Amino acid sequence: MASGTTVDREFDLVIKTDNGYVPIECKYTKEPISMSTVNEEKDQWLGLPFKIRQFAFSSKSGFDEKEKKQSDLLLFDLDEMHSLDIDD
Repeated sequence: MASGTTVDREFDLVIKTDNGYVPIECKYTKEPISMSTVNEEKDQWLGLPFKIRQFAFSSKSGFDEKEKKQSDLLLFDLDEMHSLDIDD
């Protein structure tokens, strides 16, 4: 990124823990979250001066199977959001 360049980034929720940040993206769509959507959201954090502890996604319609296998992702549906536990 060129010096002086401004980039807009949007995050639905960011939790700060003692061990880093947990960005949370919430999707309310008819389709499950795809791998390309996950990568687009994760790419927003590249170049930012924050330690990412884990990425989290909430989805009304679930997730593709590929996302379920990634250990750096915390995945939950809308019903699970109230019980989200991110203790250090």
